[in-house]
Amino acid sequence: MILDRSSGLNVDGKDPQELPFQWSKYQTTWLHIYTANSPAGQTFGALPRVSSVALVLMTKTFNPEKWFALCKLLSAVYTGTGSPVKVLECYLSAFMKGKVDAAEYGSFVDSEFDVRRAYLVTSVKDITNLFGIETIILWSALLMKKRIVVYCDNLQLLLKVIR
Repeated sequence: MILDRSSGLNVDGKDPQELPFQWSKYQTTWLHIYTANSPAGQTFGALPRVSSVALVLMTKTFNPEKWFALCKLLSAVYTGTGSPVKVLECYLSAFMKGKVDAAEYGSFVDSEFDVRRAYLVTSVKDITNLFGIETIILWSALLMKKRIVVYCDNLQLLLKVIR
């Protein structure tokens, strides 16, 4: 289900590198999906028959920048080594110690990512310019704790507004 709709691995005529990282929420779980492609349709060195990899990280917290950095690191470790065991080692190190040092693939430090900054990426001014007078209706619905459905053809713009 996740692969079919969100990863971009089987989308015909569309380049998954266009938007390599995206997120969504299902009930209380955040899905963070990172898609990596090898250059020009080649394969990865450690994975001879693989040209694209999608990594899905399911979390309980919202912090796209933090999870993007971890997904990118885990994807680099997997495509570089070809071993899911190394990916699991890095994942466990990230959640147990709060940091990962994967030598030539990079590093991840949990304390560098403040959860409050995740909510400050989109400004109210941009949303007001985008929705115009309908911003009042949206604000009223939020104050009354009503559910709001936001639909957009551009996924990048939609993810920006959802924050």
